[in-house]
Amino acid sequence: MKRFKELPKSEWPNDRKDLIKVFLVNDFLVHVYDEEHAVRISVERERPTNNIFIDAISWENIQRVKAKIGYSEAFAVECYPEDVNSVELENVRHLFIVERPPFAWSK
Repeated sequence: MKRFKELPKSEWPNDRKDLIKVFLVNDFLVHVYDEEHAVRISVERERPTNNIFIDAISWENIQRVKAKIGYSEAFAVECYPEDVNSVELENVRHLFIVERPPFAWSK
């Protein structure tokens, strides 16, 4: 990955109290939240000048981002909620760092 920068708090795009870190990794903006039951990593492409989110973030890119920001040895899941709880406002992918579950793959 070519570009990597942890942003100082003065440059964070929001001020939620559970936001603990923000990174720029290549063309991705990455937010790390310390939530009640897990650490959440939210990955989105940087917005172009028209402020529209760009979709299509590959599994490989998410895995690289997770490793680059310090979670290479952590197990993460991406959740797909019930339709009633689905929110489709932005093209953001969310990973949750959790204990390794019994159904996890191994090499």
